Amino acid sequence: MPEQFTLLDINEQSLTTLKKLFKLLELENYIYKIEKADATQWEVPRDKPIDIFISETMQRALRKEPQVAICMNIVPQLPEHAVMIPEQIILSAALINVSKRMQEKLDNILEPNSVFELDTIYTLNKEEILKNSSLHRQNNGGSYLFPKKVVSIPTEIIDDYPTLHILTDIHIYKEERLLIDESQLTMPIKIAELKQDRPSEITFQYRTGEMPEVQFSFEKILV
Repeated sequence: MPEQFTLLDINEQSLTTLKKLFKLLELENYIYKIEKADATQWEVPRDKPIDIFISETMQRALRKEPQVAICMNIVPQLPEHAVMIPEQIILSAALINVSKRMQEKLDNILEPNSVFELDTIYTLNKEEILKNSSLHRQNNGGSYLFPKKVVSIPTEIIDDYPTLHILTDIHIYKEERLLIDESQLTMPIKIAELKQDRPSEITFQYRTGEMPEVQFSFEKILV
């Protein structure tokens, strides 16, 4: 008996198409179960432990899609040796000079300096999931706020790097990674212009729920 897969989707039409595809490709022997389920609530069968968990449910900056909520539900149910793919997703804050970045792309600059990385604001991996799993579970799949992260900004560089972005770095498995611009998922996402307010620090906080996203706030500096 070959290794088998359990496939989950909440969309009935997707499941119907999936079943037709596996039948067409004669891969049915590799399927243990195809199940319509909300993966944020799904319970792993006790008699069928999972060794590899793959979730393909993310957008840039972990926005809109329930990648985090799914991982928070399933990973704590897995054996310790189980592999999670992607293994790690790192969100970072960065200041970008957009016009300079466009010119660097046109000129095919190999070592661009249009991106000024600030700090990591959220990390999704097995360690962080297990650290927050009990509190997240108490929300019963509702909105959950992860710990805040305060990031300092050297205000003297804002004129040269005026826009605030979130970067997404995806560690797929071992040495396989998707870095900035290597995928639509890792393109920077702009969240604010800073020239007018010129904050010296910004508070970030990731939340799950109906509209998962990174929240941020900062105080305006009055001169």
